[in-house]
Amino acid sequence: IKPKTKSSKSKLRPEKGAQIEYNGKSQNICAWARELGISPNTLYGRIYKMEWSIEKAFTTPSRGRNKK
Repeated sequence: IKPKTKSSKSKLRPEKGAQIEYNGKSQNICAWARELGISPNTLYGRIYKMEWSIEKAFTTPSRGRNKK
């Protein structure tokens, strides 16, 4: 990932269409989200807002809002 930052104190921000590499495969957030079966917003939040590692973001199951 090559994130773009506004300043040294701001959180990481991805460049539009930024590619994320995992297990030798490179895709953008939306493609990874479809493949992993989680929301792109969830994936974005995990990586860029909560600053999780890519592995943790990709392997942690989503809670899902409609599950009982």
